Amino acid sequence: MLQAGAGLSSDPRSVIAAEAATREALAMAGLDHADLVLLFFTVDHVPQIDEVLHRVAAIAGTERITGSSAMGVLATQGEVEHCPGVAVMVLGSGSLSFEPLLCSSLRERDASIGSELAERCRARSGCSSLAVLFPDAYNAQPQRLLSAFREHAGGVPVVGAGSSENGTQGRTFQVMGRELATNALSALILSGPFKVFVDVTQGCQPISQPMTITRADGNLIYEIDRRPALEVFLEILKGPLREDLKRALAFVFVGLPANRARNSVEPGDYLVRNIVGGDAEKGILAVG
Repeated sequence: MLQAGAGLSSDPRSVIAAEAATREALAMAGLDHADLVLLFFTVDHVPQIDEVLHRVAAIAGTERITGSSAMGVLATQGEVEHCPGVAVMVLGSGSLSFEPLLCSSLRERDASIGSELAERCRARSGCSSLAVLFPDAYNAQPQRLLSAFREHAGGVPVVGAGSSENGTQGRTFQVMGRELATNALSALILSGPFKVFVDVTQGCQPISQPMTITRADGNLIYEIDRRPALEVFLEILKGPLREDLKRALAFVFVGLPANRARNSVEPGDYLVRNIVGGDAEKGILAVG
Protein backbone atom coordinates (compact mmCIF):
# COMPACT_ATOMS: atom_id res chain seq x y z
CA MET A 1 0.00 0.00 0.00
CA LEU A 2 1.16 3.53 -0.78
CA GLN A 3 0.55 6.20 1.85
CA ALA A 4 0.68 9.80 0.69
CA GLY A 5 -0.01 13.22 2.14
CA ALA A 6 0.49 16.84 1.12
CA GLY A 7 1.21 20.02 3.07
CA LEU A 8 1.24 23.69 2.10
CA SER A 9 2.49 26.91 3.68
CA SER A 10 2.58 30.56 2.63
CA ASP A 11 4.61 31.67 5.64
CA PRO A 12 7.42 33.96 4.37
CA ARG A 13 9.81 32.53 6.97
CA SER A 14 11.45 29.75 4.97
CA VAL A 15 12.27 27.28 7.73
CA ILE A 16 8.91 27.77 9.47
CA ALA A 17 7.10 27.22 6.16
CA ALA A 18 9.05 24.04 5.39
CA GLU A 19 8.47 22.63 8.86
CA ALA A 20 4.73 23.37 8.77
CA ALA A 21 4.21 21.90 5.29
CA THR A 22 6.19 18.75 6.11
CA ARG A 23 4.35 18.11 9.38
CA GLU A 24 1.00 18.67 7.67
CA ALA A 25 1.91 16.21 4.92
CA LEU A 26 3.00 13.52 7.41
CA ALA A 27 -0.22 13.96 9.40
CA MET A 28 -2.36 13.62 6.26
CA ALA A 29 -0.50 10.46 5.25
CA GLY A 30 -0.69 8.98 8.73
CA LEU A 31 3.10 8.57 8.82
CA ASP A 32 5.69 9.37 11.47
CA HIS A 33 8.42 9.28 8.82
CA ALA A 34 8.50 9.19 5.01
CA ASP A 35 10.28 7.07 2.43
CA LEU A 36 10.34 9.99 -0.02
CA VAL A 37 9.65 13.73 -0.01
CA LEU A 38 8.62 15.81 -3.02
CA LEU A 39 9.42 19.47 -2.29
CA PHE A 40 8.36 22.50 -4.33
CA PHE A 41 9.14 26.09 -3.38
CA THR A 42 9.00 29.61 -4.75
CA VAL A 43 12.34 31.33 -5.26
CA ASP A 44 11.71 33.54 -2.20
CA HIS A 45 12.99 30.58 -0.18
CA VAL A 46 16.20 29.93 -2.16
CA PRO A 47 18.43 32.03 0.18
CA GLN A 48 17.50 29.70 3.06
CA ILE A 49 17.29 26.48 1.06
CA ASP A 50 20.14 24.73 2.91
CA GLU A 51 18.32 25.07 6.22
CA VAL A 52 14.99 24.22 4.55
CA LEU A 53 16.37 20.92 3.21
CA HIS A 54 17.96 20.17 6.59
CA ARG A 55 14.68 20.65 8.45
CA VAL A 56 12.58 18.76 5.91
CA ALA A 57 14.98 15.79 6.10
CA ALA A 58 14.99 15.87 9.91
CA ILE A 59 11.20 16.04 10.27
CA ALA A 60 10.42 13.53 7.48
CA GLY A 61 13.15 11.16 8.62
CA THR A 62 14.66 10.68 5.17
CA GLU A 63 17.35 12.15 2.91
CA ARG A 64 15.38 11.01 -0.15
CA ILE A 65 14.14 14.42 -1.24
CA THR A 66 13.49 15.59 -4.79
CA GLY A 67 11.74 18.60 -6.30
CA SER A 68 12.30 22.05 -7.71
CA SER A 69 11.48 25.73 -7.68
CA ALA A 70 8.14 26.91 -9.07
CA MET A 71 6.36 30.16 -9.86
CA GLY A 72 3.58 29.05 -7.49
CA VAL A 73 2.78 25.94 -5.46
CA LEU A 74 -0.37 23.86 -5.21
CA ALA A 75 -1.68 21.20 -2.82
CA THR A 76 -5.05 19.88 -1.73
CA GLN A 77 -5.26 22.75 0.76
CA GLY A 78 -5.13 25.42 -1.96
CA GLU A 79 -2.81 27.39 -4.20
CA VAL A 80 -0.11 29.95 -3.42
CA GLU A 81 0.79 32.52 -6.08
CA HIS A 82 2.45 35.96 -6.06
CA CYS A 83 3.92 35.34 -2.59
CA PRO A 84 6.30 32.89 -0.87
CA GLY A 85 5.10 29.30 -0.86
CA VAL A 86 6.23 25.76 0.02
CA ALA A 87 4.43 22.54 -0.90
CA VAL A 88 5.47 19.12 0.37
CA MET A 89 4.28 15.63 -0.55
CA VAL A 90 5.42 12.65 1.51
CA LEU A 91 5.21 9.04 0.37
CA GLY A 92 5.55 5.85 2.35
CA SER A 93 5.42 2.22 1.25
CA GLY A 94 6.83 -1.09 2.37
CA SER A 95 6.79 -2.55 -1.16
CA LEU A 96 7.91 0.28 -3.46
CA SER A 97 11.39 1.59 -4.21
CA PHE A 98 12.11 5.34 -4.47
CA GLU A 99 15.32 6.61 -6.11
CA PRO A 100 15.78 10.40 -6.35
CA LEU A 101 18.33 11.64 -8.88
CA LEU A 102 19.98 14.91 -9.86
CA CYS A 103 21.46 15.34 -13.34
CA SER A 104 23.62 18.47 -13.58
CA SER A 105 24.73 20.54 -16.60
CA LEU A 106 21.48 19.87 -18.45
CA ARG A 107 21.97 22.33 -21.33
CA GLU A 108 22.81 20.47 -24.59
CA ARG A 109 22.94 17.16 -22.68
CA ASP A 110 19.27 16.18 -22.97
CA ALA A 111 19.88 13.05 -25.03
CA SER A 112 22.66 11.67 -22.84
CA ILE A 113 20.69 12.38 -19.66
CA GLY A 114 17.58 10.73 -21.16
CA SER A 115 19.66 7.64 -21.95
CA GLU A 116 21.16 7.61 -18.46
CA LEU A 117 17.73 7.77 -16.82
CA ALA A 118 16.48 5.00 -19.10
CA GLU A 119 19.34 2.74 -18.04
CA ARG A 120 18.38 3.32 -14.41
CA CYS A 121 14.85 2.16 -15.21
CA ARG A 122 16.02 -0.85 -17.21
CA ALA A 123 18.07 -2.00 -14.22
CA ARG A 124 14.78 -2.62 -12.44
CA SER A 125 13.63 -5.43 -14.72
CA GLY A 126 10.88 -7.63 -13.38
CA CYS A 127 8.83 -4.83 -11.83
CA SER A 128 6.93 -1.75 -12.93
CA SER A 129 8.72 1.59 -13.13
CA LEU A 130 7.66 5.21 -13.35
CA ALA A 131 9.98 8.14 -14.09
CA VAL A 132 9.13 11.57 -12.64
CA LEU A 133 11.16 14.42 -14.17
CA PHE A 134 11.54 18.09 -13.22
CA PRO A 135 13.95 19.69 -15.76
CA ASP A 136 15.10 23.29 -15.79
CA ALA A 137 12.62 24.84 -18.26
CA TYR A 138 15.15 27.44 -19.42
CA ASN A 139 17.76 24.92 -20.56
CA ALA A 140 15.91 21.68 -21.37
CA GLN A 141 14.98 20.40 -24.82
CA PRO A 142 12.10 18.08 -23.80
CA GLN A 143 11.72 16.37 -27.17
CA ARG A 144 15.38 15.31 -27.20
CA LEU A 145 15.22 14.22 -23.57
CA LEU A 146 12.07 12.15 -23.96
CA SER A 147 13.06 10.67 -27.34
CA ALA A 148 16.32 9.37 -25.90
CA PHE A 149 14.50 8.04 -22.84
CA ARG A 150 11.89 6.20 -24.95
CA GLU A 151 14.55 4.74 -27.22
CA HIS A 152 16.35 3.06 -24.33
CA ALA A 153 13.58 2.54 -21.73
CA GLY A 154 10.81 1.23 -23.96
CA GLY A 155 7.38 1.58 -22.43
CA VAL A 156 8.34 3.07 -19.05
CA PRO A 157 5.90 5.98 -18.49
CA VAL A 158 7.17 9.49 -17.75
CA VAL A 159 5.40 12.26 -15.84
CA GLY A 160 6.52 15.57 -14.40
CA ALA A 161 6.83 19.25 -15.33
CA GLY A 162 9.39 21.94 -16.02
CA SER A 163 10.96 23.76 -13.08
CA SER A 164 9.97 27.43 -13.11
CA GLU A 165 10.34 30.71 -11.22
CA ASN A 166 8.69 34.13 -11.00
CA GLY A 167 10.97 35.96 -13.42
CA THR A 168 13.18 37.60 -10.80
CA GLN A 169 16.08 35.13 -10.97
CA GLY A 170 16.52 34.26 -14.62
CA ARG A 171 17.13 30.65 -13.60
CA THR A 172 15.33 27.77 -11.94
CA PHE A 173 16.46 25.45 -9.16
CA GLN A 174 16.40 21.68 -8.65
CA VAL A 175 17.02 19.73 -5.44
CA MET A 176 18.02 16.24 -4.36
CA GLY A 177 18.68 15.36 -0.76
CA ARG A 178 20.41 18.44 0.65
CA GLU A 179 21.85 19.58 -2.70
CA LEU A 180 20.65 22.57 -4.71
CA ALA A 181 21.45 22.95 -8.42
CA THR A 182 20.46 25.00 -11.45
CA ASN A 183 20.63 24.10 -15.16
CA ALA A 184 19.82 20.60 -13.94
CA LEU A 185 17.13 17.94 -13.85
CA SER A 186 15.77 16.52 -10.62
CA ALA A 187 14.09 13.15 -10.98
CA LEU A 188 12.52 10.23 -9.22
CA ILE A 189 12.40 6.60 -10.34
CA LEU A 190 9.58 4.74 -8.65
CA SER A 191 9.59 0.95 -9.01
CA GLY A 192 7.72 -2.01 -7.58
CA PRO A 193 4.47 -4.01 -7.98
CA PHE A 194 2.06 -1.32 -9.19
CA LYS A 195 0.02 -0.18 -12.19
CA VAL A 196 0.28 3.33 -13.61
CA PHE A 197 -2.58 5.48 -14.85
CA VAL A 198 -1.40 8.75 -16.41
CA ASP A 199 -3.53 11.82 -17.12
CA VAL A 200 -2.66 15.36 -18.20
CA THR A 201 -3.40 18.66 -16.49
CA GLN A 202 -2.76 22.10 -17.90
CA GLY A 203 -1.03 24.63 -15.69
CA CYS A 204 -2.08 27.49 -17.97
CA GLN A 205 -5.30 28.73 -19.54
CA PRO A 206 -5.74 30.51 -22.90
CA ILE A 207 -5.93 34.32 -22.89
CA SER A 208 -6.56 34.71 -26.63
CA GLN A 209 -8.26 32.98 -29.50
CA PRO A 210 -6.12 30.54 -31.54
CA MET A 211 -3.72 32.32 -33.90
CA THR A 212 -1.47 31.13 -36.71
CA ILE A 213 2.31 31.45 -36.92
CA THR A 214 2.80 32.72 -40.48
CA ARG A 215 6.61 33.13 -40.46
CA ALA A 216 9.23 31.51 -38.27
CA ASP A 217 12.75 30.13 -38.23
CA GLY A 218 13.39 27.38 -35.70
CA ASN A 219 12.30 28.72 -32.32
CA LEU A 220 12.12 32.34 -33.57
CA ILE A 221 8.61 33.55 -34.38
CA TYR A 222 8.62 36.47 -36.85
CA GLU A 223 4.92 36.78 -37.67
CA ILE A 224 1.60 35.78 -36.14
CA ASP A 225 -1.42 36.18 -38.41
CA ARG A 226 0.93 38.01 -40.84
CA ARG A 227 1.82 40.71 -38.29
CA PRO A 228 5.02 41.16 -36.23
CA ALA A 229 4.91 38.55 -33.47
CA LEU A 230 5.98 40.89 -30.66
CA GLU A 231 3.32 43.43 -31.68
CA VAL A 232 0.62 40.76 -31.44
CA PHE A 233 1.99 39.58 -28.08
CA LEU A 234 1.90 43.10 -26.63
CA GLU A 235 -1.71 43.59 -27.73
CA ILE A 236 -2.76 40.49 -25.78
CA LEU A 237 -1.27 41.71 -22.50
CA LYS A 238 -3.61 43.24 -19.94
CA GLY A 239 -3.16 45.38 -16.84
CA PRO A 240 0.28 45.66 -15.18
CA LEU A 241 1.84 43.12 -17.54
CA ARG A 242 1.45 45.58 -20.41
CA GLU A 243 3.75 48.02 -18.57
CA ASP A 244 6.45 45.49 -17.64
CA LEU A 245 7.64 43.38 -20.57
CA LYS A 246 10.19 41.43 -18.49
CA ARG A 247 7.47 40.36 -16.07
CA ALA A 248 5.11 39.55 -18.93
CA LEU A 249 7.69 37.21 -20.47
CA ALA A 250 7.84 35.32 -17.15
CA PHE A 251 4.07 35.00 -16.73
CA VAL A 252 2.75 34.56 -20.28
CA PHE A 253 3.56 31.46 -22.32
CA VAL A 254 2.75 30.08 -25.74
CA GLY A 255 0.51 27.09 -26.42
CA LEU A 256 1.66 25.03 -29.41
CA PRO A 257 -0.07 22.01 -31.00
CA ALA A 258 0.89 18.79 -29.25
CA ASN A 259 0.09 16.88 -32.45
CA ARG A 260 1.37 18.64 -35.56
CA ALA A 261 -0.85 16.55 -37.81
CA ARG A 262 -3.98 17.79 -36.01
CA ASN A 263 -2.60 21.35 -35.62
CA SER A 264 -5.02 22.06 -32.78
CA VAL A 265 -4.70 24.18 -29.64
CA GLU A 266 -8.02 23.15 -28.16
CA PRO A 267 -8.01 22.37 -24.40
CA GLY A 268 -5.77 19.37 -23.78
CA ASP A 269 -4.27 19.53 -27.28
CA TYR A 270 -1.50 22.06 -26.67
CA LEU A 271 1.99 22.09 -25.20
CA VAL A 272 3.05 25.05 -23.06
CA ARG A 273 6.44 26.61 -23.81
CA ASN A 274 8.12 29.62 -22.21
CA ILE A 275 9.05 32.78 -24.13
CA VAL A 276 12.78 33.33 -23.68
CA GLY A 277 13.10 36.76 -25.27
CA GLY A 278 12.03 39.29 -27.87
CA ASP A 279 13.48 41.77 -30.35
CA ALA A 280 11.56 45.06 -30.29
CA GLU A 281 13.13 46.36 -33.52
CA LYS A 282 12.40 43.26 -35.59
CA GLY A 283 9.22 42.24 -33.75
CA ILE A 284 10.51 38.74 -33.04
CA LEU A 285 9.57 36.39 -30.18
CA ALA A 286 11.94 33.59 -29.15
CA VAL A 287 10.34 30.45 -27.71
CA GLY A 288 12.08 27.82 -25.60
